[in-house]
This record gives sequence, structure tokens and C-alpha cells, in this order.
Amino acid sequence: MGYCSGFDIEVHYTGNKAQKESIEKKKTVLYGIHDNGGMLVNETISCFGNVEIFE
Repeated sequence: MGYCSGFDIEVHYTGNKAQKESIEKKKTVLYGIHDNGGMLVNETISCFGNVEIFE
């Protein structure tokens, strides 16, 4: 996804301590994508399933 910018992703997101600490350090919008979630990126970002957005 090197052609996309302005956001980060955390795949296989479970909300564990290490993931939460990593997210706190981010300065951009981050999408935490659980195993049953996903996202499509075109001109816009579309999320489906279990995805948490951290701004």
C-alpha cells in the first residue's frame, strides 16, 4: 500500500496491550482491522466488518 498516504492500518487487530501502545504513538488516522473486517481504498476509504477507527 505504498501508494496510499494519510492513514495507517493495524491488521489482525485484537486490542491487546502492545497494539494499543503502538496506536497511541501514531499521529495519523489508524484503522484497526479485526480478522473479520476489511477495507477498500479507491478515491475514498470503505470499511466493512469489524474495523475500529482511531483518530
